[in-house]
Parts: sequence; structure tokens; C-alpha cells
Amino acid sequence: TGVGNAAIGAGICLQAVVVAVVASVLGIGLALLLAPFFPMHVEIAASAMVSLPLLAVAVGIASGLFGVVRTVRVAPATAFGGP
Repeated sequence: TGVGNAAIGAGICLQAVVVAVVASVLGIGLALLLAPFFPMHVEIAASAMVSLPLLAVAVGIASGLFGVVRTVRVAPATAFGGP
């Protein structure tokens, strides 16, 4: 497609990081929303709410790198349905 491997890798890693961070923020919001309705006392530490998105960035980068390795190994003709 004319795009270098670095640009493809950056795009895949960025998508993985965005999905992971959005999921962590939604998880925090859901936990805060459901905690008062839980039958036992639930306390969510502020440090956990800060570290979860940071951990999500690390997991997103790691999973993005696995996707990059798979993407770079595929020949462009094969990716577009060639022989």
C-alpha cells in the first residue's frame, strides 16, 4: 500500500492502546457505579484507579506489538486476497 512497516506498527499499537484505555476507564466507571449496590462494603483505592489506565497502556502496547509481528509477516498480495 506504500506505507512503511513503522507506520503500520504505530497505527496498530495506537489502536490497541486506545481500546485498552477506553476499556479501563469504562471498567473504573462501572466499578464505581456498582460498588454501592454490592451487598458487602467495597472500597476501591485511588491508586488502583490511577494504575489501571497505566497498566492498560502497557498491555495495549504489548498486544499491539504481537499484531505488528503478524501483520509484517504477511505479503501485501496475500493480504488483499492474492494467490
